[in-house]
Amino acid sequence: GLDFVTVQSSETLLPGVVNIGAYWNEAWDALPRFQNQPGSDDRLLGMDLNLGVGLANRWDAGISVPSVLDQSITSPQGGFAGRYSSTGVTEVKLNTKYRFLGENDGGLAAVFSTNLNLIQNNPYSGEGAGPTWNLEGVYDRTFGKVAAAVNVGYRIRKSGTPIAGVPIQPFGNQWIASLAANYLVESWDTKVIGEVFGSLPASSTNANEDRQSKSIEALLGLKHDFTTNVAGHFGIGRELASGLASPDFRVYVGLNVQFGPIFADSTESVEPLDGELSTHDPRAPRDTFALRKIQFDFNSSALKPESRPILDELAAYLRKHGFKTLTIEGHTDSIGSDAYNLRLSN
Repeated sequence: GLDFVTVQSSETLLPGVVNIGAYWNEAWDALPRFQNQPGSDDRLLGMDLNLGVGLANRWDAGISVPSVLDQSITSPQGGFAGRYSSTGVTEVKLNTKYRFLGENDGGLAAVFSTNLNLIQNNPYSGEGAGPTWNLEGVYDRTFGKVAAAVNVGYRIRKSGTPIAGVPIQPFGNQWIASLAANYLVESWDTKVIGEVFGSLPASSTNANEDRQSKSIEALLGLKHDFTTNVAGHFGIGRELASGLASPDFRVYVGLNVQFGPIFADSTESVEPLDGELSTHDPRAPRDTFALRKIQFDFNSSALKPESRPILDELAAYLRKHGFKTLTIEGHTDSIGSDAYNLRLSN
């Protein structure tokens, strides 16, 4: 919900900030179809609920709960296709992200997540399967009104034993990768988003179904900021390579809300980096401080009371070391448009 839809950016939620998202997804021809069998026409209505919270500077965590709300399958006589035995929650996903490098114009992060399968008798995970673990590296960069990101990672599956009577081998480990870019249309407070994402098996698999363990899909969507903390999503997706999780076509809508911070970050506030020399006067030493805990009320330039002791600490340090000149740099977050944030920062 920060910059893209399915692709991660390196940006993390600020400490104590909470992000809640809900996505509804209508997909056509998404269920498995098997070789030497007539195909079927199917439609799935799903929903994803997402919750994220900033834990500390450069570190956040979240939980996602996808579910199937409705399904409709039409199979010709003699045809056979996979289907869900019932609607409801299909899995629980836990994730955490840490940003190693970067500021407003991009950075580098790592994402670790696990999927807990809740589907009974799932032939693609197998009987007695354990959690799936995912580790991804994230790199993104902003160029003016354009932001781009790439994710590359590896998925480790604790597959179970094949289900008796079902001609399907459980999936093994996979390589996962994705690309994304967005363009900000300032006059509309809207980002145009394009993504390509998918997975490939890390080892060869049997070819007993039309939809293999690979999956490649493209997405085109819009993210509109209704306010600085409420955004709406709309878009379409289509498979580029036939895969189990890739429908022929999909349409999605979503709503994203941020609020907080609901708690203060207690980590160290002043981080001096001594010894750096000024470019305009090499004789004058310059200390640089990263005051990441200076916070303002949301949608406001009013300083939070808990930020004032940090400034007092900085002022005492400057007086003690005889500094005569102070230059302050700051920034807003990425929720609002550039024009709005410029007015707020001024």
